Amino acid sequence: MIAGPVQGWVFVGFPDEHLRTMLREGTVRLWDDARTIGKVPGQPVLFLQTREQGAAWVGAGVVTDLEERWKAFGVYVQTRTVLARMLPVSSRDARNHPTAQATAVEAIRARGPAAWENRTLAARLGFMGFQTHTPYLEDTRDLRLSDSDWSVLCQLQPSLLGLIPR
Repeated sequence: MIAGPVQGWVFVGFPDEHLRTMLREGTVRLWDDARTIGKVPGQPVLFLQTREQGAAWVGAGVVTDLEERWKAFGVYVQTRTVLARMLPVSSRDARNHPTAQATAVEAIRARGPAAWENRTLAARLGFMGFQTHTPYLEDTRDLRLSDSDWSVLCQLQPSLLGLIPR
């Protein structure tokens, strides 16, 4: 169970989808397979594309509305930013700040599972050994982003700071 405050959500594009073609800045999209529980209009969303060659960030948005209150799925998200090029998880910042990046990655790996509140998020980002005991949740569209996990992500990739306003 994740106990920390919600910073936002990570919506995942599966390997057979192409988020970059699905998202347009300023448009609202219904994600009919995203869970409504815990979502509140105004919460930020990061878009993550999973691929065989590793995950990459695509952009960001904000929750605008939910499907009718008795439905378990259906979240409306307005896309605010689509990156000109997908940002591979942690690699671009590694080129800009290789020593700081390597130090942050090693520190997070050394903390092991304790580094992440949402282990499914860690697994989707490519950190091994973080699978949960409820594998059916690992295939969900939306992942909770706690303040703690947001902090870890920003240590790994400082360029993400500009995607979600604080």
